[in-house]
Amino acid sequence: MKKRSIALVVAALLALTAATASADMEQPQYDALEATYDFVDLIDYWYVGQDQGWFDAVRIDEYFVGPVSYQHDITDDGVPAEYYVTEAWLELDFTNEERPGNPDAHYNGLFLKYDRREYVTVAYDGVAQDWYDVTGLTDDEIDDGAYELVVGIDWLADGLLDVSIGVWNPLGTADTSLDYSVLYGNLARVPVPGAVLLGVLGLSAAGIKLRKNRAA
Repeated sequence: MKKRSIALVVAALLALTAATASADMEQPQYDALEATYDFVDLIDYWYVGQDQGWFDAVRIDEYFVGPVSYQHDITDDGVPAEYYVTEAWLELDFTNEERPGNPDAHYNGLFLKYDRREYVTVAYDGVAQDWYDVTGLTDDEIDDGAYELVVGIDWLADGLLDVSIGVWNPLGTADTSLDYSVLYGNLARVPVPGAVLLGVLGLSAAGIKLRKNRAA
């Protein structure tokens, strides 16, 4: 009985250790980002609707679903009241791209045509005419994994970034899934008006003193 109890305890500890290690391995990159950058805003779960609820990945389908839109919010980090963004990046992680056989193959049957390529475009703040082509019309179609984009700081002047992601291919049959979206970057403190005024007055006083010394 004692040996059995000890075995159960050891098994439980091993299971707990494995679960803890698994949890630690799930988001190591986010911990590294938080230690490196001033702000990190992660969206890892997606609300699809009242009928479906929350999902770990959101589907983007060219024909049925269309582009997916969502918002990053870094106002909790003091933007724009106390800080402004000096540099920012958006990391998008796509998944569910592995298919049986050659994922780039085209199947042209008698009644069926299907293009398995997926090209991704991104737009900020709902500006449809400014879609940015992440993948292009070459062989660099989207694949499982993360893609990093540089975000212009002007988009984050109010601390909000609206993102729209579309997927396409020449035949109109593209589809993919977005696992997570993380916005991260660095901040600088907004100059205090009083401090700016004192700085200007200080420079003015220094200029007056310098002119007096030269005149003497």
